[in-house]
Order: sequence, then C-alpha cells, then structure tokens
Amino acid sequence: MRFAPSRAGRSTATLRAASKGGRRPAAAAADALTGGQALGAAPGQIYWASPGEIWAASLDGTGPHVIVTDANAPQGIAVDSSHLYWADTADGTIREAGLNGTSPHTIITTQRGLQGLAVTPSHIYWANIGDGTDRTGTIWAASLDGSNPHVIVTGQTLPAGVAADASHVYWADDGDQEAGHGTISEAGPDGASPHAIVTGLSNPAGVAVDPSHLYWAGTGDSTLNEAGLDGTNPRAIVTGQNDPSGVASDASHLYWTSSVDGTVNQSGPGGTGPHPIVTGQNSPSWMAVTPAAPQLSFSPAPYDYGATLPGQPATQAFTLANTGGAATGPLTVTLTGPAAFAVTGDACTATSLGPGQTCSMTARFTPAAEGAMTATLTAASTDPAVTATDALSGTGAPAMYWSNAGVAGAIWMAGLDGTSPHAIATGQDGPAGVAADASHLYWANGDDNAIVEAGLDGSSPRAIVVNQDDPFGVAVSASHLYWSNSGENETIWEAGLDGSNPHAIVTGQDNPTGIAADGSHLYWAASDAIWEANLDGSSPHAIVTGLLAPSLQAGVAVNAGHVYWGDANHGAISAAGLDGSNPHAIITGQKVPEGVAVAGQLYWTNVGFGAAGAGTVGAASLDGSSPRIIVTGQDVPQMMAVTPAGP
Repeated sequence: MRFAPSRAGRSTATLRAASKGGRRPAAAAADALTGGQALGAAPGQIYWASPGEIWAASLDGTGPHVIVTDANAPQGIAVDSSHLYWADTADGTIREAGLNGTSPHTIITTQRGLQGLAVTPSHIYWANIGDGTDRTGTIWAASLDGSNPHVIVTGQTLPAGVAADASHVYWADDGDQEAGHGTISEAGPDGASPHAIVTGLSNPAGVAVDPSHLYWAGTGDSTLNEAGLDGTNPRAIVTGQNDPSGVASDASHLYWTSSVDGTVNQSGPGGTGPHPIVTGQNSPSWMAVTPAAPQLSFSPAPYDYGATLPGQPATQAFTLANTGGAATGPLTVTLTGPAAFAVTGDACTATSLGPGQTCSMTARFTPAAEGAMTATLTAASTDPAVTATDALSGTGAPAMYWSNAGVAGAIWMAGLDGTSPHAIATGQDGPAGVAADASHLYWANGDDNAIVEAGLDGSSPRAIVVNQDDPFGVAVSASHLYWSNSGENETIWEAGLDGSNPHAIVTGQDNPTGIAADGSHLYWAASDAIWEANLDGSSPHAIVTGLLAPSLQAGVAVNAGHVYWGDANHGAISAAGLDGSNPHAIITGQKVPEGVAVAGQLYWTNVGFGAAGAGTVGAASLDGSSPRIIVTGQDVPQMMAVTPAGP
C-alpha cells in the first residue's frame, strides 16, 4: 500500500476487505490509514521560476525537477498547503496547479505587468506595475479560486515582490530604480493604511515573511536582508550574492535564487551558513517554499485521572503548545465522552497560537458511577487545518456506603480504605439498610416507610417504593431490589430496580433485618436465625440457628463461598458456608457490630455504646484476620454496602 501525498497536512483513509456471505458467513475487516509526520506527510519542497518553467526540489535541494513546462514568463510564484500558483506576465494570467504541477489551469485573467505573488489561507495577492509610469503601480487581491480580483493599494511606483501573513500584506517597490530609493511597504489584508516601513533600499525584489521576520532580496547591493515585522532593525544578513531575486522562508531556513549564478541557496534564519543547494539552473528568479505548518500537542498526554470516588471531582490542567513553524487559526476546544468529564477552564478557544506559544485549559473528572471511562480532548483550527487530541481516562472507584441513623440521619461514603469519609445524602429519616450496584445506591428510610434510590454520589435521591412497614435491610441483584419489612407484617419484599411492582415474596418472618443477594439466592437475618431462599422467595428455610445466630438486628453479606453476618449481642462478625454449614465467629471484641459488607475483604459497622460519634467502620481479611478500624466518629452507623460486590 503506497502513500504519495500531493498536498501538505495529514491525510486519512480506510482500507476495507469484505466477503458477501452466501454459504459462508459474511466477514469484513477494516484498517485506518493515516499519513502525517510518521508516513511522510506532504513533503516540504522549494519551488522556483525559470524562463517558461516551474521547478521543484526537496528542502535540501535534492531532486530538482521541472513540474510545469508551459509557464511562459513566470514573474511570481506562491504555494500553500495544497496548491501552487504563479503569475504569467506574458499573457496576464495567474494560474493554479497541484503541488506537483498537475492540473494547471488559469484562475485570473486580463492582468498587466504582473510582479510577485503571495497566498494566505483565504486570498491571493500580487503586484501590478501598470504602464510603468510614476505612481501607477497597484497591489491586488482575490479569493483563492481567483474570484473577485480587485485593487487594494494604488499609487505605487514599481512594485515587485509580495508577501503576506494573517495580518498584513508586504511588498517591495523599486522606486525609480535608483540606489537608495527602494522601499518595503505594508498594509492590512484589505489594503488599509498602506505605508513604507523600510526605506533607502537598492532595488529590492523578492519579499518573504515568517512569524517573526520580514526578508527581502536586494538586487542592487547583492544582499539578503532581514527586519522586524514592523520594519524595525533592518540589516543585511547575507552579502556578496550575484543578482539575488526570489526569496522564501519556512521559519527554519531562508531560501533565495541567484539569477546570474543559476543557483538556489539556503541559510539559517539569521543568514547563517549560506550555501547553494541547487546549481546549474537557467536564470532562476521568483521562488516559494511549502509553508511551515502549525503543530499542536497537549501535555500531559495521555492523562489518567486514576481511581476517583463517585461524586468526587478530580481536576487537571492541560497545556496546548504550538511547536510548528506557523500560527494556527482561531482554536476550538471540544471534549467528547461521558458527562463525568467536563472542561472547566478554557483559555484556548478563539485564540490563535503562534509558533512556540501555549495556552491552557482545565478538565474535570467527576464519576457518577463505578467503572472505567474515557474521553477525548480536542483542539483544532480550520484555517490552517490542524488538530491535537488528548486521550483522557478515569475510573469511578468502588466505595463503601453506610447509614448513620443518629440525630442527623444520613448516608455516608468513603474509599475502600476508609479515606475521604463524608455524608452524601443528608436529612434522611431513620436510614437503615444500604445496597449499591454499578450505577445506583439504594437505602431504606424506616421512619418514612420508603425505599430510596440515588446516584452513587448521593445525587438526586428519590423514593421509588413507599407505604412499607418499617423497611430495614436492602439488597440488589442484576434485575431486582429486595428488602425486609420489620414492622407488623415482617416480610421479605421484591421490586424492579426502578421500584416497580413491589410485592412480598416471603411472609411469616420474625423481625427480619439485614438482607443480601447473590446470583441465585437471598439471605437474611431474623431473630435467632440466618435464612435462605431462592431469588423469587421460594423455599425459604433457616440455615443457621443456635448460639451463633444473631439475636438482634444484623447485617448480612454474601460472596461466592460464604455468608457473613454481624452479631451485635456477642460483639462478633460470623461466617458460614452458603448452606449454613460450619458457622463460626471470625472477628470478636467489637462494639455492637451491625452492618456487614464484602468486596475482596470484610467491612462492618460498630454502632458503639450509645455516645454520639462513638460509631466506627472496620475492615479485615475475609478470614477475619488483620481486623482494624478505618473510619471513626460516626453517629449510630447501621447497615452498609460496598460496590462492586467482590469475592
């Protein structure tokens, strides 16, 4: 597969292979192809005019070759990222072709005395010497397709080379062709406020501009010259040239032709190291170089916000840099991806970055759910076309949740290591059981007789089931919610995840409290027993009874191999097989342990002994080893949950 660009910039294509199916299954494959820095995007080239011809070569002068053979009398040449343009003074036309000289065609006619040519992303500019009498020369402009040609500056004498950037048009005027009478002038892109910015020159010819300097060839004094963009500090930077005429700059190098020597020459931006790179040419004159392109990049890139608790913002500042040789157009910044990512500060949009310039922006990651997420930060300008992207990623971290049933009823959240404990839903009325899935949090408000749903960050809480009878424990499966009603009816209930179709599935219980669910069964605590049933409530039966069964309200948790429960009466966390076999205490010496959760390790709440702020949250290995307190200062912490459920 070959990539042979005919224009500057990055190109993309898609390579596809497919079968139509029939007796065999249909199949397809696709490959995204790009051409840019890696594949050799649009090679930079220099161009120059010779009598009747346009030539091109690599930037180092290698591979010189004719690309246009019927150019008649070219007296100006310009190039942009996709096209070559030249002025033909013999027939008064301006012509356009591909960068390799293909498809040449006339875009402007009926000009007279054409001299010099310049191009910007939106316009072509050229000089017209008129009939050669004093003050009849003009500067012209047209759209890139040649439409709307019109005079923008009048009253010039012998205008010659023309250059342009985003803010100005520049041109040389040979004056009366006497030494010291030449000038370099500038005007706005529309020709406004024309005025000389460098005077006293000897036969200035070609003019070039880069982001920081203005250059011109001094035919009369055999020099290449440089000045600031406003004409300040003019100076000769290369001397001893033999009839220099055309000049071009790509911000990395300066190029010029020596007509008498038949050479194309190159130096550093300040005129350092001048040397011929093409020889043996026939009176080379006007020249151009593939324009330097802007090149944008973000840092840091890519960027991973890491694991972040739901609802907790993580903010990062990004720098956008233009490391290319030309300015961007006005930038547009976009961020595509889930709502967890957002741009919160933007000093780049509508800004044009010059070479070496930077701007900054900030983007925030605030996950509302658990799991990995990605987004793309993009900055782009259309004129010239350039784009930078930054791959952003972040993970909604698993968290633990618990209810504080003290005076200020609330649902709390912390990291699995107990860091950043904080209330996420306040003003709750008798909160008890808590359950969580990958995107939502559920809890029972016993005093409101309601089951409540919210985001994992506690946002947008709403009652989805009402008119219950002192609901206490809550559990969630892939498709259903379950809860215990510990009031007069003492039942186990089920509903859809949105609270739809609530109904009792187990009746006749004795003070059911904590409840848990796995992929096939329900488990719950009732007075002096741990119970099990199918997810639809069928076949309920006690699997743990006796001394190790909880005698008070107790949380229940389950993983792939065990069921766990809090035993407030004995100050212990106990475990058994999923069938209730081998019940045994695995953690003892706790202060009224109640809620229990499991996700890679065990977590539990200690209600404490009644004093405000005496409650804690503990953690241990699944076998009960290494018990430790990871959250303190809680007010009657009761049931708890962890997302995601772990082994």
